[in-house]
Amino acid sequence: MTIFVSIRQNASNEIDLGAAKEKDTVSAEETAEKEYYVDISGEVKKPGVYKVKKKTRLVFLIDKAGGLTGKADLDAINQASYVEDGAKIIIPRKGENKSSDEAGADASEISAGDTSGKININQASAEELTSIPGVGTVIAQRIVEYRNGARFNSIEDIKNVKGIGDATFEKMKGSITV
Repeated sequence: MTIFVSIRQNASNEIDLGAAKEKDTVSAEETAEKEYYVDISGEVKKPGVYKVKKKTRLVFLIDKAGGLTGKADLDAINQASYVEDGAKIIIPRKGENKSSDEAGADASEISAGDTSGKININQASAEELTSIPGVGTVIAQRIVEYRNGARFNSIEDIKNVKGIGDATFEKMKGSITV
C-alpha cells in the first residue's frame, strides 16, 4: 500500500505531516473492483474459494488451487478462459460424463453426441451446437463461453445462457443431454 505524505510549512516554521487518507480509500476501492472471488472444486488438490485479479485465466486459478489431480479431465475444460466474479468452477473427473453404455469405450471414441442422437451441451463444439433447434452461431458461442466457467448439471441449466428462454428451451430440450 502506498501512503502519500504532504509536507507543509506554516508561518511558525512547524512542519505538518499528514497521510493522504482520501487517496488511500480510493486505492482500496479501486483494488476491490479489480479482484474476484471464485469457487473451484472437483479434481483440484486444494478446492475452495480464491481471491484472484480481474482477467485471471483458469490455468492460474488451478495453480492457486494446488494444481489438478491425476484424475482431472483436461478435455472438459478450457484452461485459457477467463474466470468471472462469483463463478463456481467444477473440474470434472475423466469419464465422469460417460453414460453406462459408453463406460467401456475409449475416451477418444466418445463424441459430443450420444447414442440417442442428442447433443451433449457440456462437450459439443460451437459448430455441433448449431445443429440444435433454436441455436444459431451467436447462441452456440454463448453456450461455449458459459461452460468455460461452469458446467451444465441438467439440460434446464442451459436457460442460464443469455438468449435462451423458456420458448427456445422447449424447442431444444428433446435434442440435448448433459
